[in-house]
Amino acid sequence: MSEDFQSRYRLLKCVALDNQVRSHNAQEIATGRVVMVHLLDDAGPDEIDALRSKLDRLPGPDRTRVLELGVLTAGFAVVTDFLPGFSSFPRWLDERLASSAAPATLEVPRVSAAGQPVRSVPPAPPMAPPVAPPAAPVAAPPVAPAAAHPPLPPAAPVATAPPGDFTRIFGATPRPEPTEPATPLPPVAAAPPAPAPRAPTPAPTPAPT
Repeated sequence: MSEDFQSRYRLLKCVALDNQVRSHNAQEIATGRVVMVHLLDDAGPDEIDALRSKLDRLPGPDRTRVLELGVLTAGFAVVTDFLPGFSSFPRWLDERLASSAAPATLEVPRVSAAGQPVRSVPPAPPMAPPVAPPAAPVAAPPVAPAAAHPPLPPAAPVATAPPGDFTRIFGATPRPEPTEPATPLPPVAAAPPAPAPRAPTPAPTPAPT
C-alpha cells in the first residue's frame, strides 16, 4: 500500500475475502467518515482492466458509491461507501450488474406499403356490457270491495200469554199508583211553666184614735 493511500485511510477490520479481494472497514482520516476499502493483492494488468470494466458498467446510483480507485505497489484498491448487507466485493459487483442487465423492451416502428411510418394506436378500452333497462313495476291486483252485510230483520214482537178466566171475569187488577210520602208536621213547642202563686198582702192596721 502506498504511503499516500495510508495517509488518507486507516484500515480497520477485514470483513470479507473472496477471489483474492480483501474488504476492510476503514476510516477517512481527513473527515472521519466510515468507508470500505477493497484490495486486490498482486493484481496484474488484465485483472485490473477487468475490474475497471465492471465498475464502468455499474448503474448510476451504484457508480456514485465508488469513491476512489488507486494503483498500489502490490495491487489495486477500490474505495466505496459503507455497503450495508455486504457479503463480498466480487459478489456485490455481480449482483449490481445483473440487476441492470435486463434488456429494455423497444418498440419496433412499423412501416406502411408506401414507406410511411405507421403510428401505433393504443387499443380501445373494452366496452362495458349493455345495461338492461329497469323492469316495469308490477301493478298490484285490484282489491274487490268488501260485500255489504244484509240488514238485520226486525225483532219479532214478544208474545204475551192470553188472560186467564179470573182476569176475563173480574178484569185486570189495577196496579196501585205510588203515593207521595206525607210531609212530617213540625214539632209542638212545650207550654211554658205556670207562675208560682203569690203570697197574700196583709191588710193595713188602723191607727188608734
